[in-house]
Amino acid sequence: DILATANNHAADRGKKGINETIRRLDSLGIMHTGTFSGPLEKDSLHPLLIESNDFRLALLNYTYGTNGINVPSPVIVNMLAEEEVSADINGALELDPDVLVLFLHWGTEYDTIPSADQEELADHFSKLGAGLIIGSHPHVIQRMEWVKSDTSGNEKLVAYSLGNFVSHQRK
Repeated sequence: DILATANNHAADRGKKGINETIRRLDSLGIMHTGTFSGPLEKDSLHPLLIESNDFRLALLNYTYGTNGINVPSPVIVNMLAEEEVSADINGALELDPDVLVLFLHWGTEYDTIPSADQEELADHFSKLGAGLIIGSHPHVIQRMEWVKSDTSGNEKLVAYSLGNFVSHQRK
């Protein structure tokens, strides 16, 4: 089980909230990616590489934003910036995974159709080597599609949004 923690609410409770989330997940033995307590942790844990039964899976996670909340240094929330994600994909592929998975927190809330930006980024990241793109944020399901790579001829799966049915109640 793996938790992708980069989302628009990742910084709601500031540095303390990010660090407490990381500590809690670590104490429970739950693998996670997307937020980091600092650059050293990100350098050592990003991309998250899972190996099981001779199968290697590289995982990357990003969010479109944090609702205007600044992410206080030194904690890190991976932001969905095309150049950064592209560089991270290239770095992850150097680890020779069998599949590279992107978890992207993106899209327009309650819109059942992916935006042009989502489609363009999915096409770009697929062409770079992402084998599976799993989206969240719109709170509704958006379509899934197979994208054929120009370079390898392999098909890649893009699930623009699997939902993200979260309660926004605060305790």
